[in-house]
Amino acid sequence: MEKPKSPPPWILRTYKPGDEAGILDLCRRVFFEQPPERFSLDYWRWEFISNSSGVAHISLADDSGKTVGHYAVVPRTIKVNEGVCSGSIVVDVMTHPDYRQQGMFTALGKYALSNSRQSGIEFSYGFPVRKDVMPGHLKIGWEHIFDIPILARPLRFEPIVRSYLNIPVLSRLAALVADIGYQAGVRPFLKLTQPHVESDVGVTVRTVKEFDERFDSLWCKASRQFPVMGVRDAKYLDWRYTQHPYYQYRVWVAERGNQLLGYVITRTGNLLGLCAGIIVDILADPDALGVVDQLLQRVNSEFQQADNLDLIACMMTQGGPYFAALQRQGLIVTPKVFWFIIYNNNVPRQSMNLLMLPSSWYLTWGDTDVI
Repeated sequence: MEKPKSPPPWILRTYKPGDEAGILDLCRRVFFEQPPERFSLDYWRWEFISNSSGVAHISLADDSGKTVGHYAVVPRTIKVNEGVCSGSIVVDVMTHPDYRQQGMFTALGKYALSNSRQSGIEFSYGFPVRKDVMPGHLKIGWEHIFDIPILARPLRFEPIVRSYLNIPVLSRLAALVADIGYQAGVRPFLKLTQPHVESDVGVTVRTVKEFDERFDSLWCKASRQFPVMGVRDAKYLDWRYTQHPYYQYRVWVAERGNQLLGYVITRTGNLLGLCAGIIVDILADPDALGVVDQLLQRVNSEFQQADNLDLIACMMTQGGPYFAALQRQGLIVTPKVFWFIIYNNNVPRQSMNLLMLPSSWYLTWGDTDVI
């Protein structure tokens, strides 16, 4: 007769004050490839407590006071057609290496999502970066909706080629060939295939340090362009970019007089071992889409003048005027993608049908927690 399995040594519970140290220790152990500042107490409080849409719902696996599993559901207000939904992004799903193959991933996921449903969260979305966790997500009801491409414009080909081909002579030769092919073939092709957009007259581009009430007005106009997108009002932008405890962002705005017509948010950082100028987010008045090209031209110029950058990169859902503008500026679709998954807690059928359509969404790196 088969011996019954012993119950696991851990229990599931919700976060309580004082758990921070155990959570951060687990983060450092599981996500060891990420920079240590990513798991500071200041960063943790910013992401999970000070979030502009509400305090995160954090569920833990606890073994006699030791945090061995973690699942965070972070509220995010999402515009769906003319209304809003109480959405959320799921982040930092992790299991201690010594506690794997015990059913924790599934149990913790079900527990956390049930708790978030009771708290009024209508749906969750996520951008899993580790292939091995996808079966676990799908098992408890997550659905893989589509992939979001990474676009990139090479600035220095040799470091890029060397990351794949670490043989000095061959990498230099391959970089030279790639540079010629890009300048002579790819750039002209992108200009020919993407529709030309006239620049807006009387527009100036500059950087700003804060998000004033004009960003709320811009959000109201720009939100008409996409059926589904995260709310980008001044309150959210201030939390996401100005208050960020770790990354430093630049906010580029296009103005005509005192009227705000659009913005691009950038920073520099490391992407797969390469130094990158990162385009984090874009938004523009739908009646003045020419400013997107003007903003990107200025941003590209700044990045190209930097001595240490290997490429310019942006993650964005395909289609729409911003995607075309990125291609006009020389960014090409790469093989790298982010998976996008959704879990339905309690969304009305009509709204859920919209959420399941890839063409409904506008997503950028600003909608994730990693850039």
